[in-house]
Amino acid sequence: MKFSDIPGQNELKERLRKTVLDNRVSHAQLFLGPEGCGKLPMALAYAQYINCTDRTHDDSCGICHSCVKYAKLAHPDLHFIYPVATTKEITKDPVSKLFIQHWRSLALKSGGYFSLKDWYQKIGLENKQGIINTDDCNEIVRTLSYKSYESEYKVMIIWMIEKLYHAAAPKLLKILEEPPDKTLFLLISEQSDLILPTILSRTQLVKFLPLPDRVITDTLTAGGECTREEANRIMYMSNGNLIAARRMLETGESDLSDFELFRTWMRACYRKDASASEEIYNLCP
Repeated sequence: MKFSDIPGQNELKERLRKTVLDNRVSHAQLFLGPEGCGKLPMALAYAQYINCTDRTHDDSCGICHSCVKYAKLAHPDLHFIYPVATTKEITKDPVSKLFIQHWRSLALKSGGYFSLKDWYQKIGLENKQGIINTDDCNEIVRTLSYKSYESEYKVMIIWMIEKLYHAAAPKLLKILEEPPDKTLFLLISEQSDLILPTILSRTQLVKFLPLPDRVITDTLTAGGECTREEANRIMYMSNGNLIAARRMLETGESDLSDFELFRTWMRACYRKDASASEEIYNLCP
C-alpha cells in the first residue's frame, strides 16, 4: 500500500512522512477516526514507507524487495492482531495468526477499507463478538522479542484495539511503554472511549476525520462504474465513510429520494423568507 493509493487525508500523509524523514517516528501511535476514513490503509502505507529501501519524499517506491512483500501483506516484519473468536473452522483457542489468510484476503480485496461487521462475516462469527484475547497479547510479546528479519522496523498493527479484553491489557502495557528497539505499534480504533486509559496514555494520537464529499465522489467515479450524479447521491448518505459509499454502490442502495425530501424540508423549516411556509406545505404528502 502506497500513500498515493489512499484517497484524501493529505495533511495526515504529510505529517506521517515528516516523522520518517526527520527520524522522529513515535514507537506507539493510535490511529483514531470513524469507519471508512482510511485508518488501516494509512497504517499499511506508513509502515511500507518506513521500511522502503528506496523511498522518496512523497512515497515508498513500490518495487523494492520490502515494498513487494508489503503489497502482499506477507512481509516477515509486519504483524497483525485483530478481534477473533471461535468459529466452525477454528473451534478452540482462537488467535489472530490462525485467521491470517482470511485477513489478507479481505484486506487485499478491499484495499483496507472494510468494517468490523465485514470482518466478522468473513471469518464466520455469526452472532458472536470478537475480542483481542490474552493469547494474542502473549503472541505480541513473543513475536517482538525476536530481532527483525529483513527491515529496520518491526511493525505490529493492532486493529480495533477497543476490542482488547481487559484482563489481557496488562500483558501489553510494559511492551508499549518500553518496546524493543526499532519496534512500531500502530493501534487502530473507532471508539476512544472504549480504550483503556492505560493504553491511551502510552500512545501518540493521530486523529482522522471523515473524508470530504469531493474525495468520496472522485473515488466512486474513478473506475468508471459510477456516474457523477449517482456518486453525488451516494455521497450525501455516506457521511464521509468510503466503506459505506462503496457498499451502497455495490448493492444499488443509492436511491436517496426520501433523504433528499427530508433535506429539502429541513432547509425550508430553517428559512425565514415568506415562501418557506408554502414550500413546506407543498412537500407534505
